[in-house]
Amino acid sequence: MSDANKLNNSLSHPHWWGVQGVSQLQHTAIGVFLVGFTVTATVSNILVVSTCLGYRSLRTTSNLLVVNLAAGDLVMCVVDFPLFAVASFFNFWPFGMNVCQVYSLITAMAGLVTINTLAVISADRYRAIVNRLCQHHQRTSRPTTLLIVLFIWGWSALWAVAPMLGWGRYVLDGVGTTCTFDFLTRTANNISFVMAMMMGNFVIPLGVITFSYLHIWRAVLDAKRRLKEQNVHVYAGRTNTKSPAHAHGSLKGQGHQGRDHTVGQRRHGREFLQGQNQRLRIRSETRTACTILTLVLAFVVAWFPYLVVCMIGLFGDRSQVTVTASVVSSLVAKTSTVSNPVLYCIIHPKVRRKLHVTLLRLLWSTSPRRSFHASSTSERSPARNFS
Repeated sequence: MSDANKLNNSLSHPHWWGVQGVSQLQHTAIGVFLVGFTVTATVSNILVVSTCLGYRSLRTTSNLLVVNLAAGDLVMCVVDFPLFAVASFFNFWPFGMNVCQVYSLITAMAGLVTINTLAVISADRYRAIVNRLCQHHQRTSRPTTLLIVLFIWGWSALWAVAPMLGWGRYVLDGVGTTCTFDFLTRTANNISFVMAMMMGNFVIPLGVITFSYLHIWRAVLDAKRRLKEQNVHVYAGRTNTKSPAHAHGSLKGQGHQGRDHTVGQRRHGREFLQGQNQRLRIRSETRTACTILTLVLAFVVAWFPYLVVCMIGLFGDRSQVTVTASVVSSLVAKTSTVSNPVLYCIIHPKVRRKLHVTLLRLLWSTSPRRSFHASSTSERSPARNFS
């Protein structure tokens, strides 16, 4: 047995000992994929953060939470993917047990930040949309949002550090080039940790998300129904009100009735404008809610195979937990984590427009034509000063 295999066996679960692993070509392909994905994800998330923080109109509480998503993803890009890629090119984990533990802690914390932030965003959308449609909405202040962000990181760090304190443990995954939670050891300590973590950081957040969007959907339907009834009322009021010409002929000499007619028209006009504003508000809030729901669905679909592998490893037939199933589910789950803010910017029209402006500014600032124009201007400026 080679030294690399001995090192991997000392860090991994006995289930993986003697199991045929990934070929060298597959390791190299994973490493190349991770390098390309790391560069793309890092640039994309930096653009998301700079866009959301660079424009005053985008510094809303919801977008600050999206910035928190991007921050967690940048942690994955800086720590998780580079070490995973280097280990893939070596075909084994060359960094030792201590780095494996710290790597697992940081990676776990970043992943838990993502799902918990999505839950908070869903609750924020529920509070904003349902209360706003009920005409008693009060915006969440920025200090409150920052405290929520700090709580998300503290809660996630608490769960991530638990295996290093003896509840559960981190081990080398079946592919031999990344570390993760131990989802194969069937002791009471390990099973209780995995189930508690899954309940506190997946089932409960998913329940919050489901509750929020069900109530958002019901509130939007109720608001649309009220608007429809209001439009019918306004239309009926307009048809029952006499026209100005007819009113002038039939109510000639009755100035107070003419004034009543004018007041009625103004009232119906105000009701019509209020209905239009409410309709636009519902459309905007529904679009934002659908955007966040898309992110949630993408996250849940991506992480579901990994959860299935974990449940089979703890309670099912472990022979079905192969190296391929482990590495593919892990890769899909990790890569989906960094795509959330990017999807948000692509789907959300206002953020997408500002992102286009940011990209155009970057392209213009680095274009050769602009550099040539700047140098030409600087050369001509002394002549203008002396003229």
